[in-house]
Amino acid sequence: LGIMGAATEVMLHLAHDTGDAARESQLIDYKNARAQFTDAKSRVADLHLITKNIDGNLSATRAGDVFALAERSKEPMWRVEACLQLARIHRFVGDDGRAADQRHAQMVLRRLSQNDPDPLVKAAATKALNITDEEYNKQQ
Repeated sequence: LGIMGAATEVMLHLAHDTGDAARESQLIDYKNARAQFTDAKSRVADLHLITKNIDGNLSATRAGDVFALAERSKEPMWRVEACLQLARIHRFVGDDGRAADQRHAQMVLRRLSQNDPDPLVKAAATKALNITDEEYNKQQ
Protein backbone atom coordinates (compact mmCIF):
# COMPACT_ATOMS: atom_id res chain seq x y z
CA LEU A 1 0.00 0.00 0.00
CA GLY A 2 2.89 2.34 0.70
CA ILE A 3 4.41 1.74 -2.72
CA MET A 4 1.03 2.20 -4.36
CA GLY A 5 0.54 5.48 -2.47
CA ALA A 6 3.92 6.80 -3.59
CA ALA A 7 3.21 5.77 -7.17
CA THR A 8 -0.16 7.51 -7.05
CA GLU A 9 1.55 10.81 -6.26
CA VAL A 10 3.86 10.47 -9.25
CA MET A 11 1.01 9.47 -11.53
CA LEU A 12 -1.07 12.41 -10.27
CA HIS A 13 1.70 14.83 -11.25
CA LEU A 14 1.98 13.20 -14.68
CA ALA A 15 -1.78 13.35 -15.25
CA HIS A 16 -1.86 16.99 -14.20
CA ASP A 17 1.16 17.94 -16.33
CA THR A 18 -0.26 16.20 -19.41
CA GLY A 19 -3.77 17.59 -18.93
CA ASP A 20 -5.37 14.18 -18.46
CA ALA A 21 -8.28 15.35 -16.26
CA ALA A 22 -10.09 11.98 -16.31
CA ARG A 23 -7.01 10.11 -15.09
CA GLU A 24 -6.28 12.82 -12.52
CA SER A 25 -9.84 12.47 -11.16
CA GLN A 26 -9.48 8.67 -10.91
CA LEU A 27 -6.19 9.01 -9.07
CA ILE A 28 -7.61 11.54 -6.63
CA ASP A 29 -10.50 9.15 -5.93
CA TYR A 30 -8.03 6.30 -5.36
CA LYS A 31 -5.85 8.48 -3.12
CA ASN A 32 -8.88 9.40 -0.96
CA ALA A 33 -10.11 5.79 -0.75
CA ARG A 34 -6.62 4.57 0.16
CA ALA A 35 -6.38 7.21 2.90
CA GLN A 36 -9.64 5.97 4.45
CA PHE A 37 -8.54 2.35 4.12
CA THR A 38 -5.22 2.96 5.88
CA ASP A 39 -6.47 5.50 8.45
CA ALA A 40 -4.96 4.99 11.92
CA LYS A 41 -8.33 3.79 13.22
CA SER A 42 -8.96 1.30 10.41
CA ARG A 43 -8.83 -2.47 10.66
CA VAL A 44 -5.87 -2.49 8.27
CA ALA A 45 -3.89 -0.20 10.58
CA ASP A 46 -4.69 -2.49 13.51
CA LEU A 47 -3.57 -5.56 11.58
CA HIS A 48 -0.41 -3.77 10.52
CA LEU A 49 0.27 -2.79 14.13
CA ILE A 50 0.07 -6.35 15.43
CA THR A 51 2.06 -7.88 12.57
CA LYS A 52 4.88 -5.36 12.17
CA ASN A 53 5.93 -4.47 15.69
CA ILE A 54 9.07 -5.33 17.59
CA ASP A 55 7.58 -4.37 20.96
CA GLY A 56 7.55 -7.58 22.97
CA ASN A 57 4.94 -6.25 25.37
CA LEU A 58 2.53 -5.46 22.53
CA SER A 59 3.24 -8.87 21.03
CA ALA A 60 2.35 -10.48 24.35
CA THR A 61 -1.01 -8.71 24.57
CA ARG A 62 -1.96 -9.49 20.96
CA ALA A 63 -0.40 -12.95 20.53
CA GLY A 64 -3.79 -14.65 20.15
CA ASP A 65 -4.70 -12.32 17.30
CA VAL A 66 -1.45 -13.17 15.54
CA PHE A 67 -2.06 -16.90 15.99
CA ALA A 68 -5.56 -16.52 14.52
CA LEU A 69 -4.26 -14.52 11.54
CA ALA A 70 -1.52 -17.02 10.77
CA GLU A 71 -3.84 -19.99 10.90
CA ARG A 72 -7.22 -18.71 9.71
CA SER A 73 -7.02 -15.52 7.68
CA LYS A 74 -8.46 -15.81 4.19
CA GLU A 75 -5.82 -13.35 2.94
CA PRO A 76 -2.41 -14.94 2.27
CA MET A 77 -0.67 -11.59 2.76
CA TRP A 78 -1.88 -11.36 6.37
CA ARG A 79 -0.98 -15.00 6.99
CA VAL A 80 2.57 -14.35 5.76
CA GLU A 81 2.88 -11.20 7.88
CA ALA A 82 1.55 -13.10 10.90
CA CYS A 83 4.14 -15.85 10.37
CA LEU A 84 6.91 -13.28 10.46
CA GLN A 85 5.42 -11.79 13.63
CA LEU A 86 5.32 -15.27 15.15
CA ALA A 87 9.09 -15.38 14.71
CA ARG A 88 9.28 -12.26 16.87
CA ILE A 89 6.87 -13.72 19.43
CA HIS A 90 8.90 -16.93 19.54
CA ARG A 91 11.99 -14.87 20.35
CA PHE A 92 10.55 -12.31 22.77
CA VAL A 93 7.14 -11.50 24.25
CA GLY A 94 8.18 -8.71 26.58
CA ASP A 95 9.14 -8.71 30.19
CA ASP A 96 5.69 -9.84 31.30
CA GLY A 97 5.06 -12.20 28.39
CA ARG A 98 4.19 -15.84 28.71
CA ALA A 99 6.53 -18.63 27.78
CA ALA A 100 3.45 -20.54 26.59
CA ASP A 101 2.97 -17.96 23.81
CA GLN A 102 6.57 -18.44 22.75
CA ARG A 103 6.18 -22.22 22.64
CA HIS A 104 2.84 -22.00 20.85
CA ALA A 105 4.36 -19.66 18.24
CA GLN A 106 7.00 -22.27 17.50
CA MET A 107 4.37 -25.02 17.28
CA VAL A 108 2.19 -23.01 14.89
CA LEU A 109 5.16 -22.17 12.69
CA ARG A 110 6.26 -25.79 12.59
CA ARG A 111 2.75 -26.96 11.64
CA LEU A 112 2.38 -24.30 8.92
CA SER A 113 5.86 -24.95 7.53
CA GLN A 114 5.12 -28.65 7.17
CA ASN A 115 1.45 -28.81 6.25
CA ASP A 116 0.07 -25.54 4.89
CA PRO A 117 -1.29 -25.89 1.35
CA ASP A 118 -0.36 -22.30 0.43
CA PRO A 119 3.28 -22.28 -0.74
CA LEU A 120 3.78 -18.63 0.29
CA VAL A 121 2.55 -19.25 3.82
CA LYS A 122 4.59 -22.43 4.01
CA ALA A 123 7.74 -20.56 2.92
CA ALA A 124 7.10 -17.71 5.37
CA ALA A 125 6.53 -20.14 8.23
CA THR A 126 9.71 -22.03 7.35
CA LYS A 127 11.73 -18.80 7.25
CA ALA A 128 10.17 -17.59 10.50
CA LEU A 129 10.83 -20.91 12.22
CA ASN A 130 14.47 -20.86 11.16
CA ILE A 131 15.24 -17.18 11.71
CA THR A 132 18.79 -16.68 12.93
CA ASP A 133 19.83 -14.47 15.83
CA GLU A 134 21.48 -12.11 13.36
CA GLU A 135 18.31 -11.78 11.27
CA TYR A 136 16.15 -11.29 14.35
CA ASN A 137 18.47 -8.62 15.75
CA LYS A 138 18.37 -6.66 12.46
CA GLN A 139 14.66 -6.02 13.10
CA GLN A 140 15.25 -4.27 16.39
